[in-house]
Amino acid sequence: MAGDHTNFNQGAFTAGAVTGSATIAGAMVAGFRNVAHARRERAVVNAISGRDALIGSLQRRIDKQRDELARRDAVISEQAFTIRELQIRLQMSNLLRQKGR
Repeated sequence: MAGDHTNFNQGAFTAGAVTGSATIAGAMVAGFRNVAHARRERAVVNAISGRDALIGSLQRRIDKQRDELARRDAVISEQAFTIRELQIRLQMSNLLRQKGR
């Protein structure tokens, strides 16, 4: 019951209530979307960070393996030189033996 002394306009009140609730609902939906977007962004950042850490780990492993291969190549090179030296000594020894010395 609305009396003249209150100047209550039910239509305006209803329109205001609907508009206000729609504004609040819109803000809530936008907030939920922002939260979902932030979670997706965080997941992407975490995935990229994990990928970068993996790449760094693999690069360190490759560097260690490369160093080990270089060390082994140096050993093989030294051994090949020693083998060649021993082959030459053996040939000289055989030649001297054939000449009767």
